[in-house]
Amino acid sequence: MAVTTPKLSELDIPVILELRRGGLTYKEIAARFSVNAVTIRSVCLGLSWKHLNLGTVEIKVSARGSRSHLSKLTEAEVSAVLRLRTQGWSIKALAERFGITKSGICRIVKRNRWLHVA
Repeated sequence: MAVTTPKLSELDIPVILELRRGGLTYKEIAARFSVNAVTIRSVCLGLSWKHLNLGTVEIKVSARGSRSHLSKLTEAEVSAVLRLRTQGWSIKALAERFGITKSGICRIVKRNRWLHVA
Protein backbone atom coordinates (compact mmCIF):
# COMPACT_ATOMS: atom_id res chain seq x y z
CA MET A 1 0.00 0.00 0.00
CA ALA A 2 1.39 3.40 -1.00
CA VAL A 3 1.92 5.98 1.70
CA THR A 4 0.73 9.45 0.80
CA THR A 5 1.88 12.62 2.45
CA PRO A 6 -0.76 15.15 3.46
CA LYS A 7 -1.00 18.31 1.40
CA LEU A 8 -1.36 20.40 4.55
CA SER A 9 0.99 20.44 7.52
CA GLU A 10 0.43 21.40 11.14
CA LEU A 11 2.17 24.70 10.36
CA ASP A 12 -0.37 25.49 7.64
CA ILE A 13 -3.42 25.23 9.89
CA PRO A 14 -2.90 28.42 11.96
CA VAL A 15 -2.16 30.30 8.74
CA ILE A 16 -5.38 29.02 7.17
CA LEU A 17 -7.41 30.06 10.21
CA GLU A 18 -5.86 33.52 10.21
CA LEU A 19 -6.53 33.99 6.48
CA ARG A 20 -10.17 33.03 7.06
CA ARG A 21 -10.43 35.46 9.98
CA GLY A 22 -9.04 38.07 7.59
CA GLY A 23 -12.03 37.55 5.32
CA LEU A 24 -10.66 35.35 2.55
CA THR A 25 -13.05 32.80 1.09
CA TYR A 26 -12.52 29.06 1.31
CA LYS A 27 -11.83 29.04 -2.41
CA GLU A 28 -9.16 31.76 -2.18
CA ILE A 29 -7.39 29.99 0.68
CA ALA A 30 -7.63 26.63 -1.08
CA ALA A 31 -5.90 28.06 -4.14
CA ARG A 32 -2.97 29.21 -1.99
CA PHE A 33 -2.47 25.74 -0.55
CA SER A 34 -3.33 23.70 -3.65
CA VAL A 35 -6.22 21.89 -1.97
CA ASN A 36 -9.96 22.08 -2.51
CA ALA A 37 -12.32 24.45 -0.72
CA VAL A 38 -14.01 21.59 1.13
CA THR A 39 -10.69 20.79 2.83
CA ILE A 40 -10.30 24.41 3.94
CA ARG A 41 -13.89 24.53 5.20
CA SER A 42 -13.28 21.37 7.19
CA VAL A 43 -10.21 22.95 8.82
CA CYS A 44 -12.02 26.21 9.60
CA LEU A 45 -15.01 24.48 11.13
CA GLY A 46 -12.78 22.26 13.28
CA LEU A 47 -13.80 19.04 11.55
CA SER A 48 -10.21 18.17 10.71
CA TRP A 49 -6.92 18.89 12.47
CA LYS A 50 -8.87 19.30 15.72
CA HIS A 51 -6.06 17.65 17.70
CA LEU A 52 -4.18 20.96 17.36
CA ASN A 53 -6.79 22.69 19.56
CA LEU A 54 -6.60 25.97 17.63
CA GLY A 55 -10.30 26.67 17.69
CA THR A 56 -12.54 27.30 14.74
CA VAL A 57 -13.38 30.12 12.41
CA GLU A 58 -17.06 30.18 11.66
CA ILE A 59 -17.61 33.62 10.26
CA LYS A 60 -20.33 34.51 7.85
CA VAL A 61 -18.58 36.66 5.28
CA SER A 62 -20.68 37.48 2.29
CA ALA A 63 -18.66 38.23 -0.77
CA ARG A 64 -18.82 41.94 -1.38
CA GLY A 65 -18.83 43.84 -4.60
CA SER A 66 -17.43 42.18 -7.68
CA ARG A 67 -16.35 39.15 -5.61
CA SER A 68 -20.01 38.16 -5.33
CA HIS A 69 -21.23 35.70 -7.92
CA LEU A 70 -24.34 37.88 -8.28
CA SER A 71 -22.44 41.03 -9.17
CA LYS A 72 -23.10 42.67 -12.52
CA LEU A 73 -20.65 45.54 -12.01
CA THR A 74 -17.08 46.00 -10.88
CA GLU A 75 -15.97 48.46 -8.23
CA ALA A 76 -14.58 50.71 -10.98
CA GLU A 77 -17.95 50.74 -12.75
CA VAL A 78 -19.78 51.59 -9.52
CA SER A 79 -17.34 54.42 -8.91
CA ALA A 80 -18.07 55.64 -12.44
CA VAL A 81 -21.83 55.48 -11.77
CA LEU A 82 -21.41 57.66 -8.68
CA ARG A 83 -19.17 60.12 -10.52
CA LEU A 84 -21.42 60.36 -13.57
CA ARG A 85 -24.52 60.85 -11.42
CA THR A 86 -22.88 63.86 -9.73
CA GLN A 87 -22.16 65.18 -13.22
CA GLY A 88 -25.86 65.16 -14.02
CA TRP A 89 -26.47 61.85 -15.77
CA SER A 90 -30.02 60.56 -15.33
CA ILE A 91 -30.82 57.28 -13.60
CA LYS A 92 -32.23 55.95 -16.89
CA ALA A 93 -29.11 56.90 -18.87
CA LEU A 94 -26.85 55.26 -16.27
CA ALA A 95 -28.96 52.10 -16.27
CA GLU A 96 -28.73 51.88 -20.06
CA ARG A 97 -25.00 52.68 -20.06
CA PHE A 98 -24.12 49.99 -17.48
CA GLY A 99 -26.73 47.40 -18.46
CA ILE A 100 -28.54 47.16 -15.15
CA THR A 101 -31.98 48.21 -13.96
CA LYS A 102 -32.92 51.71 -12.88
CA SER A 103 -33.60 50.38 -9.38
CA GLY A 104 -30.08 48.94 -9.31
CA ILE A 105 -28.65 52.35 -10.15
CA CYS A 106 -30.86 53.96 -7.48
CA ARG A 107 -29.57 51.55 -4.84
CA ILE A 108 -26.00 52.50 -5.74
CA VAL A 109 -26.70 56.23 -5.79
CA LYS A 110 -28.68 56.15 -2.51
CA ARG A 111 -25.82 54.12 -1.00
CA ASN A 112 -28.01 51.13 -0.20
CA ARG A 113 -25.50 48.94 -2.05
CA TRP A 114 -21.78 49.03 -2.77
CA LEU A 115 -21.06 51.03 0.39
CA HIS A 116 -17.39 50.09 0.27
CA VAL A 117 -16.90 51.98 -3.03
CA ALA A 118 -16.16 55.68 -2.94
